[in-house]
Amino acid sequence: MLFVLTGSSAAGKSAVLPALAARVESVETHDFDELGVPRGASRQWRQEATEEWTKRVVASHADGRDTLIAGQTPIGEWLAVPSATELDGVAVCLLDVSDRIRAERLSRRSAGIAPGSTELGHLLAWASWHRSHATDPQCRQDVIRHGGWERMSWQRWEHWERGDRRWDVLTLDTSIAPIDETVEQLAHWIAERRSSHREGTLALSGRWWT
Repeated sequence: MLFVLTGSSAAGKSAVLPALAARVESVETHDFDELGVPRGASRQWRQEATEEWTKRVVASHADGRDTLIAGQTPIGEWLAVPSATELDGVAVCLLDVSDRIRAERLSRRSAGIAPGSTELGHLLAWASWHRSHATDPQCRQDVIRHGGWERMSWQRWEHWERGDRRWDVLTLDTSIAPIDETVEQLAHWIAERRSSHREGTLALSGRWWT
């Protein structure tokens, strides 16, 4: 099955990935950006890259392997790419962080983002949308649909409402949590979703789009 670790910049995805890979057995872990990120990467590029990752995951499933991918692709895009219906199970976790901590982390990066800058404002708005999207399929669908890839199948979920059990996103706040604590929570999430998949109770498995 596919495990998705999503979230906006500076949520802690890259920080937890190495320790999570060592902690959890039989799960291939990847950074979404391993495919390479072009200058001025667009919404359409992200959606096309999500399809490429999905095809790779489907191939891994054929060999009996699970895959975890960490990146900024939200649940709505993963479920809408052409090959998503070939996945035998999907589980999604949003890593989030307070705006203050996110701004501090971004300012400390090599190409630091200045407080109050337009760039920071855009990143904080993207993070805010991620939070809302994780709980409500109806929240501002235009954010990912407008200017997106023409092959996306939004109709699979566009009419789902808040509370639909298939829209199952765990949110973890990494604002003050140590990395090892977040890794442990993620390991528990993976084990629980795997168990649900084996028992046939995982919401995003089988013909989830019907």
